[in-house]
Parts: sequence; structure tokens; C-alpha cells
Amino acid sequence: MLQGFAIATATLHVMGAVVGFGAGVLMLKKNMVDCEDWDLFAVLSGHYGAHARDRFGNRIPRADQAPEENSSEEVQPTKRSRSRGPSAARIQQQLAAIEELIADGDFAEAADELHNLRIKERQATLPETAFKDLATGLCKAKLWDEALPLMKEFIELYPEQAAPVRMRLANYHLTVTDDSRSALQTLKPVDRTKLSEEARTTFQKLVRTAKSRLKSDDQ
Repeated sequence: MLQGFAIATATLHVMGAVVGFGAGVLMLKKNMVDCEDWDLFAVLSGHYGAHARDRFGNRIPRADQAPEENSSEEVQPTKRSRSRGPSAARIQQQLAAIEELIADGDFAEAADELHNLRIKERQATLPETAFKDLATGLCKAKLWDEALPLMKEFIELYPEQAAPVRMRLANYHLTVTDDSRSALQTLKPVDRTKLSEEARTTFQKLVRTAKSRLKSDDQ
């Protein structure tokens, strides 16, 4: 600019960047390209990557995002919130709905809803009793992909009340993965003196089975 303006290579690069950025934004907004929720606008919104889709890969609409025209659900208009995450009242409402699903025995749906809620609010968690019922219900239904992380989380959050969950996890190691060593490791922290007579019988049976299999493997 000091020596006189002229079209040069640097100028063409700048012009190309401006035109390319505009074209890229247009193609993104028109859904002509899919950045898999990692584009600049998704990241700036805080609703990107794993935070933008549920456990089945379906897109989760943002709170400030208009519903799709072909949506069959009627959505009530709400004021746009400055907060990027759900409000505390909204989180409690969703947790209450999940507890109802658990009470009705719909453990798979409850696990899905909890997973989707935690995409937006990672610290959301259920009360102890509901959490235990969900983990054990999934275990009884043999939905291991959903049950295992919840059982391990329950053990970490409620170590004093985790004996029944530990026994179910140990049983999983014995019956599904045939991992006797992991079963014994899971049962090790259990205080058998605090177990009921029925639970103590189950505990002893699990320990005997695990030790017997380990002994057979060593031989």
C-alpha cells in the first residue's frame, strides 16, 4: 500500500480465502456438507461432537434451535436463554421422568434418557435407590453395554451400599466374560458381616465358583 497497490499473489490468496469462507458457510448452512458436528459454529455453541448426538447417532437439537419443519411433535415457543446448558429445574424434571421409567420397569428407555441428558449435563445423576434399580434392572435384562458403566459408577459413588451391585458385577465376570480373577477382585471389598443371610449365601457361592475356576485354570 505504501508503494502502490497492485494485484499480486498475496492479494489473490486473500481474495480466495474470503470467497472460500463465504462459500463454505453457505454450503454448511444449506446442509450441502456434513462436518459431523465439528464445524466452527457447532464448537462455538458448545453443542458439538459427542455433545450433539445421542448414543444412537441421532442429532439432538439445541435449546436455541428451531424445530424441523417435518417434526411431528408440537413444540411450544420459549424465550431464548443465554445459558448454553439446561436449567437446574429442567434437569430435575428430566431426572424425575427417568425415575418414572425405572419405576415402570422400562430400564432400556431410562438408560437412553439418562445418557442423552448427560450429553448436555455431565454431572446429572439419579438418587441412590433409583440409580441402583436402574443398574440392576439392566443387569437382569442382560443389557450389558448399558449396565456395566452404571454398575461401576454406582460402586464408585456409593461404596458403602454397593455390595449387591458388586455381586451382580462379579456374576457378570463369571457367566459372561469367564474372568474369575476380576470377579474375586470385585468381591474383595465386600464386608460379608453386613450382608443378609441370603446375600451372604450368594456371596460365598460366587467366591467358591471363582476360586474353583482359578484353581482349574492353574492346573
